[in-house]
Amino acid sequence: MQCPQTGHSSASMEGMPPTKRSFGLGLGLALILTFGGLRHVGSRSASAASGSSAFRLTTVATANSPIAVIWHPTTKAPFVVEKVGTIRMLAGKPLAPMGIALDLTKEVSSGGEQGLLGAAFSRNGSLLFVNLTNTAGDTEIREYAWQTISADATRERLLLSITQPYGNHNGGHVVVDAEGMLWIGTGDGGSGGDPQNRAQNVDSLLGKMLRIDPRPDDTRPYRIPAGNPFAERGGRPEVWALGLRNPWRYDIDAEGRRLFIGDVGQGTYEEISVVSLDRPGTNFGWKLREGKHAFEGGRKPTGSVDPVTEYSHADGCSVTGGVFYRGKSLKGLAGRFLYGDFCKGWIASVGQRTTGGVWQSRRLGVTLDNLASFNTAPDGEVWVTSTSGTIGRLSGR
Repeated sequence: MQCPQTGHSSASMEGMPPTKRSFGLGLGLALILTFGGLRHVGSRSASAASGSSAFRLTTVATANSPIAVIWHPTTKAPFVVEKVGTIRMLAGKPLAPMGIALDLTKEVSSGGEQGLLGAAFSRNGSLLFVNLTNTAGDTEIREYAWQTISADATRERLLLSITQPYGNHNGGHVVVDAEGMLWIGTGDGGSGGDPQNRAQNVDSLLGKMLRIDPRPDDTRPYRIPAGNPFAERGGRPEVWALGLRNPWRYDIDAEGRRLFIGDVGQGTYEEISVVSLDRPGTNFGWKLREGKHAFEGGRKPTGSVDPVTEYSHADGCSVTGGVFYRGKSLKGLAGRFLYGDFCKGWIASVGQRTTGGVWQSRRLGVTLDNLASFNTAPDGEVWVTSTSGTIGRLSGR
């Protein structure tokens, strides 16, 4: 269900106290709320540890409900993806959203967990892919031709449409991998407890990790990549993995050939799962499992994988998955996956000391309210966004 006052997918709220979150100024961040949106008034550290942390979070820009920042692969220009339905370039000193690279405000339903939820460029930057909920509330994956600093709205292709039975659990992220394949994380369709068991149904596109080649063939607006597990047997050929509740942000470790997923829990646990790219068809367990635990007496599916780390709702309410880090600024975090909690705002990392070793999670000592996404810049460093308006950059002290 939806976290109150946040619009972010979260655990079912039955029996949970209201989340006390301020939509405006949080943690001393330099934001001014106006009727026209948010105005940048200078970069300030957002570290909640008052100098005790080895890391800091500095505000670099503000925007209207930013859900992600993406960079063009050739020009390296940054663009902010806003949940209300716009994509704008970040430019100037200080950085600020400039112009409109794509305006879908009249084509999205942007309330609650709906809206423009993700975007990614093709490997050569000639195409832009977006994930949105349309005015009927259904998911659409669209492709636009890209021209220098904006999308060409007259050259739009609908790649995939998925009917959403409820208004929540829409997933929303899209990632283009090193081979140019498009990965699409879908939620289970909503309500609570996945009442129609869509996440375990391989004939449904909901509650899945999908993998497609966005180039059209003779029968579809996209191709089915070799290796998709259900391409030649029962099930939807787009499905790469199943058993997800609401994957809110994920990333691919290209060198290690692993997929990291932040999957939002129901009423008790939030989780981070990891799977080798050599294991298509992996079942992550929902709705039979929540985190590492049985859900409503469900049995663990044969061959399913438990998350590498989890946390209970005593520590937060809604996981925001992140990025696999190979940069240089965040000492000690190379080879670890960064993630956080939307409601409490803390940021953490999870990783192994050695290949095959025990997975360990630790907090960074910095926080950001309404944490919506982690984004890897061209220099390998990490930016984060908050739906309250902040775009920040993580660095070492």
